[in-house]
Amino acid sequence: GQRWALAETSFKFHASCRHTHPAADAMMTIRETMGLDPADVDRVTVFVYRAAREVLGSVSMPETVHQAKFSMGFVLALILYRGRAGVADFNEESIADPLLREFTTRVVMIEDEDIEAMYPKTWCARVEVVSHSGKIYSATVDAPRGDPQNPLSREELEAKVKMLAEYSSTCGGQTVERIIENCWRLPNLADMRQAIVP
Repeated sequence: GQRWALAETSFKFHASCRHTHPAADAMMTIRETMGLDPADVDRVTVFVYRAAREVLGSVSMPETVHQAKFSMGFVLALILYRGRAGVADFNEESIADPLLREFTTRVVMIEDEDIEAMYPKTWCARVEVVSHSGKIYSATVDAPRGDPQNPLSREELEAKVKMLAEYSSTCGGQTVERIIENCWRLPNLADMRQAIVP
């Protein structure tokens, strides 16, 4: 009754391996705040902890949807070109996209001693993008979006629920809205059966 593990749960903002998330967030920061054009990118270096390199390092060029979720280069390509790496972005069409495939080859991962020293307490990554002109764009993320230290907003959580429901075709519209409403009401329900949506 002293430590509530539920409060330590992470919600995945991107539909990829969690080890890609710190770098994906860093790339999103670069994209949104520095006005980077994907065509201007010469190379990308991602500084990571050892576990990330070991888990993700074997996928250089994904050929399946599953592999794409474990490809650092492909995930960063989605972020830079589309501004997201959601569940619907990982599909056969994306994997075959020549722009995304070519960009994937420009990404390398390097194990960083300082970042490794912080893991697993901190899932950190630093992304450095070098443009063709030599300009360097850099961003570091110490806690991925969705971690307890960097939680998603209520609106982001609701958007994810709706996106997943739409993607799976299990329910939609008013049913999803009622499920969401009931979830936010859970602390005030006298009986869990009241949360069931017919």
